[in-house]
Amino acid sequence: MGFLQPGATEVTLRFEAVGEGFHRATLFDPDGVPVGRVQRFVDFADPGRYEMELKVPVRGPLPGWTLELNAVRVVKLDGFAPYWAATAGNLFDPERLGAR
Repeated sequence: MGFLQPGATEVTLRFEAVGEGFHRATLFDPDGVPVGRVQRFVDFADPGRYEMELKVPVRGPLPGWTLELNAVRVVKLDGFAPYWAATAGNLFDPERLGAR
C-alpha cells in the first residue's frame, strides 16, 4: 500500500522483466478497483531485459493505493510518496503527522 503525492493527477510506473514467463503489474485504487495493468510474455530461453511502463490518471484519496507484481522489478514510481507498507496498519507518512 502506498500514498499518492499531494496534487498528483497521473502516476507513471516503470518495471523490468527478465526471464521466461508472464510478467505483470496491476495498480489498484484505495477501493480495490484495478485502474491499470501492464504485462508481457517472455519466450523460453530469451536472455533479454524488457522495460514496461504503466501511466494512469489518478484521483481520490492519497493513501491506500496498491500494486500487485508478478515477476517484475520496480524501476521507478512517479506520482507516489516513497512510503509503502505491506498492510494498511503499517502504512504511514512521516512527513505528514497523523496521515494514515
